[in-house]
Amino acid sequence: MSKTVTKADIAKSICAQSEMKQQHAKKVLDAMLGIMKKALKEEKEMLLSGFGKFEAFTKKNRKGRFPPAAVGVQEFTRRA
Repeated sequence: MSKTVTKADIAKSICAQSEMKQQHAKKVLDAMLGIMKKALKEEKEMLLSGFGKFEAFTKKNRKGRFPPAAVGVQEFTRRA
């Protein structure tokens, strides 16, 4: 079973590959993730060369289930 990579793991890896202190690496990582979240909320596409392209999209309404009551539930449009 594989281990989950956390923000702390990424910050440690940044420290190991550069001469940056861990506190500074965490600040840089938090800033980068904040920029990415903001871009996606503003419905912009984001391209990280060599890694991938990201974009938020709207999911359509769908019918869900609520098993304890054995009834159908309407789920509304949402951003993903």
